[in-house]
Amino acid sequence: MVRNGDAPAWRIALAGVVALAVMAGVLWAATQLPWLGLRMQWDGQGARVVSASGPAATIPPGTRIVRIEDVTLRGEDFTEEPDSSLLTYSAYAEFLSRQQTLFERMSSVRLRLHSPDAVFELEPGASRPLSSLPHEFWIQLAVGFFALLISAGVWAFRAHEPSARYLLLSGFATLIFAPFAGVYSTRELALPGELFRWLSDANFCGGCIYVGTMVAMLWHYPRPLGSARVSASVVGALVLWFFAQELGAFESMVVARRYPVFAALLGTFALSAVQYRVTRGDPVARASLSWFLLSWLLGSSLFAMITMVPQLFGVNTAALQGYGFLLFLLVYGGLAFGILRFRLFELGQWWFRTFAWILGALLLFAVDLAVAAWFALPQGQSLALALLVCGFLYLPLRGLLWTRLIAARRVEQPDLFKRVIQIAFAPTAEASTQGWHALCRELFDPLHVQPYAGAYEQVSLDSDGLRLSVPAIGSIDGLALSYAARGRRLFAPRDRELLQQAVDMLRYVDESRAAYSRGASAERTRIARDLHDDLGSRLLTGLHQPRLEQTKASITLALAEMRTIIRGLSGDKLKLDSLLAELRHETRARLDAAGILLEWPLDEPGMGDAELSYAAYKHYLSIMRELVSNVVRHAGASTVKVAVHLDGMHLISEVTDDGVGFAADANEGHGMPNLRQRLRELGGSIGYRRKPRGTEVRVRIALEG
Repeated sequence: MVRNGDAPAWRIALAGVVALAVMAGVLWAATQLPWLGLRMQWDGQGARVVSASGPAATIPPGTRIVRIEDVTLRGEDFTEEPDSSLLTYSAYAEFLSRQQTLFERMSSVRLRLHSPDAVFELEPGASRPLSSLPHEFWIQLAVGFFALLISAGVWAFRAHEPSARYLLLSGFATLIFAPFAGVYSTRELALPGELFRWLSDANFCGGCIYVGTMVAMLWHYPRPLGSARVSASVVGALVLWFFAQELGAFESMVVARRYPVFAALLGTFALSAVQYRVTRGDPVARASLSWFLLSWLLGSSLFAMITMVPQLFGVNTAALQGYGFLLFLLVYGGLAFGILRFRLFELGQWWFRTFAWILGALLLFAVDLAVAAWFALPQGQSLALALLVCGFLYLPLRGLLWTRLIAARRVEQPDLFKRVIQIAFAPTAEASTQGWHALCRELFDPLHVQPYAGAYEQVSLDSDGLRLSVPAIGSIDGLALSYAARGRRLFAPRDRELLQQAVDMLRYVDESRAAYSRGASAERTRIARDLHDDLGSRLLTGLHQPRLEQTKASITLALAEMRTIIRGLSGDKLKLDSLLAELRHETRARLDAAGILLEWPLDEPGMGDAELSYAAYKHYLSIMRELVSNVVRHAGASTVKVAVHLDGMHLISEVTDDGVGFAADANEGHGMPNLRQRLRELGGSIGYRRKPRGTEVRVRIALEG
């Protein structure tokens, strides 16, 4: 008993067994024939030998064979496909009779082949070796094999769908008509008459079923158009047509074997138009239909145009038929992806590009033939003129159609970034949200834009391309965009990539704006702190001083603090020599007010073009002021010496007084904790040592802070 989970594998395996059995039978029929070792081609006067091997190895290539034994050869004896060159069933019957006669002669123990000036005798081989079968035979065999396997692979997983069942039937039909045609179209010269009839009629029967399934599939796929009896009736009608021509209901082979095929093809075009209409508003169904048209109708229609249409005008296309079967691999490969809904996202562009390419090739071929026929130009000149016509007329027209009908509107990177900047720096969160919605609508023209609360961090492509899910970005909520281009197409990977770029840009700008806001807030906090702690305290101190001189000194310090804060607002680096000059002047004024002598040389060595950042200068200034304040308040000194010099990218400052000095364990009372905190922020250090009279303090800070 077969389990449900194993059913698809068993179905595909069964189809493979059937395909191998048919291939084995076809190989047996192709090889169990007398072998001459000749490849001949009719040139109007006889059968010219193209190549010779095996039993006929002694016959020179180029020899013209006009008679085999007592049978004079005719051009129709070399017909590869009777349907393409024989107009009536009477001619078909005569052709089969001559095939039987020629086969009997080929079956002789010794065979004589007559050319206009020589007679060649050979002993035909009992069977035809596989190596003598031409490429066309193997192509048709492979087409039949893969057609059944691919269609069975779809049916195995979609057995409940009518479209998959009809696809399986078409694959079986291809397994019949393609390999069977390979046997008689690649024969050396003749087959038994009845075998030829049976193979040719089976080929036509398979073709009838094949075109019938085309109509039936479009009746059900991608949208069912009505009762299933209609599709079954179409296939049944074509099978009945086959039996009618077998029973002699027609005399014309063109009417009997070409008209039903073309009628079915026209039916597929009509049903395609109906399906295209009923699938509007359903991008998945529309994409599936487009893939169907690209694969099935394109491959089948091209095969019909190449091999069948010219036959209506008396052109023998049998030589193209073997290679033309390669188009059916395109058919079944495309249908497998289409029915299983694989790789539909880039369909619109590929569909147009493929049809445009094929149309260009056909146009070039048609123009070349027309120019050669009408103006009697040599082949090279006619081809050159055809290339000019296609280059100057067709290619610009194709580009115009691509731009107007297919190509999606593209947004250049600078324009996209500009729009994102405007969204990120909108004055309100509501304005940012509205701007983001407007950009999404402009890029994709979705039918629906709805809030989305998913946990995704990246843009995701969902529901076979029906929806793009956009994550939240800062204050902007997530979105779900549905049905691109107002429902006329699916979202594609390129759409996801474009929107992901916009999301990444917006996140980057939003984070940069947030960092800017944090920096601005920190700067405002710093300014407020400096105004409160430094300028405010100086002014408050001056307000409560009992003596005018002390008030002036406090106001002077407050003005210095104000200049320092103003300089910090500019954000520029400050010249070290100018700052030291101002600090020297301020320090001298403070010490003079306290009756203390300052020794600070006017020219510090090595200052050059050294600069300090505002942060470094602000802390350095506060440290130096704190050191001077300690001297004034606690040292009892009469003289203060200051020496400043550079040590690489570090500023070294030494402040020495001749006061009473202080002990190491008394430092905390002299404002040292605050001073050490500033030095830690600067990455600097401080050291002090007691001298016989007074104290020396050494401060080291980095210029960059």
